[in-house]
Amino acid sequence: MPWEGKVQTLLNVTAQVALVCCLAALLLGAAALGLGRVTGSYQGGGSGVQMILRGAVGALIVASAASFISWLIR
Repeated sequence: MPWEGKVQTLLNVTAQVALVCCLAALLLGAAALGLGRVTGSYQGGGSGVQMILRGAVGALIVASAASFISWLIR
């Protein structure tokens, strides 16, 4: 397909941005978890765990989406 290169480049850039956002969610979640544990805030710790899990699941989805889209194009 003539536009395959442009689509792949767009997907790669989007995937990199999404992975950076997932990494930020992991780091912020870890900070919230640590701060919640230090201060004794159960709700803060729970929110941190949720952010960590959501960041990890998002990273898995982003990592597998590029190969899935590439498979669909071919």
